[in-house]
Amino acid sequence: LELALAGRHQQENAATAVAALSHIRSDPRALRIQPRAQMITASAIQLGLQKTQWPGRCSWIKLAGHAMGTTSDIPLLVDGAHNESAAVSLMNYIDSIRTDEPIVFVIALSHSPPKTPLTVLRPMLTRIRRTDKVLPVQFSTPVAGMPWISNVPSIDIQAAVIACGLSRNQIVDSHIATTPTLQEGLQIAMQAQKWGFAVVTGSLYLVADAYRLAAE
Repeated sequence: LELALAGRHQQENAATAVAALSHIRSDPRALRIQPRAQMITASAIQLGLQKTQWPGRCSWIKLAGHAMGTTSDIPLLVDGAHNESAAVSLMNYIDSIRTDEPIVFVIALSHSPPKTPLTVLRPMLTRIRRTDKVLPVQFSTPVAGMPWISNVPSIDIQAAVIACGLSRNQIVDSHIATTPTLQEGLQIAMQAQKWGFAVVTGSLYLVADAYRLAAE
């Protein structure tokens, strides 16, 4: 089977989906509830896996260079890894594709107790190389229809970075007084260092900002 989604964890997810569909289309109880399930063919499942798109899950997008003040497009790996298991899956994918070029991890988190920045980011930060950088940013607020959603302060993300054993010079512009937006942060990162690509992660709200920025 050919799978469009990136990452080994998506192979496991696809296997679960195929097993469930195989059962549903042949189980008498399931067919009594939904007789049309028997029309799900093996070729339909195969085609579905080939064409499935899941924005914000190990997805690649490009920002137009002119929008960022550069002459070349900017590749972004976007993944809303907002919990420990998702962070592990993201890093497994990154480790499978990365080269010697440094990576900048652009991170924003939504305030969501009892999760803490350290518990969410530890699986990611403990596997970052010494040549990589971390850039705390903020996603756009207010979030439509959810005024209670707020950003975790940049200082708390920086504290998690230090707690995971990274040096302070791995935090891009840790001295700035205000937390940059995604666009501002990427412009700062481009000026600070040449990198292979940027990873936009930590919050699906930040991922949404990345897609909006790419559409401009």
